Amino acid sequence: MTPRTTDTVDLAPSLREAWAQYEAVRGPAWAQCKAVRDQAWAQYEAVRDQALAQYEAVRDPAWAQYEAVRDQAWAQYKAVRDPAWAQYKAVRDQALAQLAETSESLADIVRDYPDETAEIVALLPATIGVLDAHADSNDWCSAWIRLRDQALADGVLVTVETPAEVTA
Repeated sequence: MTPRTTDTVDLAPSLREAWAQYEAVRGPAWAQCKAVRDQAWAQYEAVRDQALAQYEAVRDPAWAQYEAVRDQAWAQYKAVRDPAWAQYKAVRDQALAQLAETSESLADIVRDYPDETAEIVALLPATIGVLDAHADSNDWCSAWIRLRDQALADGVLVTVETPAEVTA
């Protein structure tokens, strides 16, 4: 089935609840990961900028000192960022795996393109044209068209009537 760019699609009703459960788990996990990462980044930047200012005051003799402080600050940032990212990814992957259990076709898409799946579902309901434009603007490969068509064929994405179509 080749969709028209004016067809409006949404997640199949049987998958909507699974998506809501995924979002309920992913959202707080991402917020926590982002908060920890942002705080660690701010600390890293403060230490790095202070070290850079010291370096610029004395140039060459301070270069080794700057590098050591910068590298230590970077190591501290990574020590906080990496576990936070790993925790977020584990929660996200588990939630996506539970979502994927609802549909074999969706499982393939989620496994191959987890972040893109989340982006597309977040845009729904939307026209095929809007989804295609999003894929184009993010330089997604041609696999998007194959996956989109497969999702439509398998009933993961379903054509719905928008309020404007119903009244027309």
